[in-house]
Amino acid sequence: MKTQVSILFKGDTLGSKFVKLCSLTWFIKIFKKPQIAISIDGQPMQKMTANKEAYVLDLVPGQHQISIIDLDAESKARTKRFTGSFIGFFIGLGTGSLSNGALLGKASGDLMEGKTIDQNNINIFLNDGDLIKISVKTAYNGSCKIKILQ
Repeated sequence: MKTQVSILFKGDTLGSKFVKLCSLTWFIKIFKKPQIAISIDGQPMQKMTANKEAYVLDLVPGQHQISIIDLDAESKARTKRFTGSFIGFFIGLGTGSLSNGALLGKASGDLMEGKTIDQNNINIFLNDGDLIKISVKTAYNGSCKIKILQ
């Protein structure tokens, strides 16, 4: 029997879709399917695109580490920074001072930026003939939400 891992990459969460709509290039990003990079046991990264069907990978029995990265994490961080700067700038202008607007815009942008890349690691032990099912969704902050379905 084969030892396998089944990865169902569903795509974006609702918050992640909202971050795409707030970006300057939303008209391109909204139709682009999200991508993740997966590395199993330190092997080179493989790109995966959101799909309705699961990706099935054969593995040898034993201990495995699966690393997952959202490839759109940098863009999401820039969008959050821009949005924070924009909102802070107009709040500062509401106080009647252009310098307040500039200062609040920079502070708000720095506050909203957060992490740029969040790598998620899963450690699993598989016996001969095991099939483990994993569900992955990209989140608004550049991380991946992972559920083990089995």
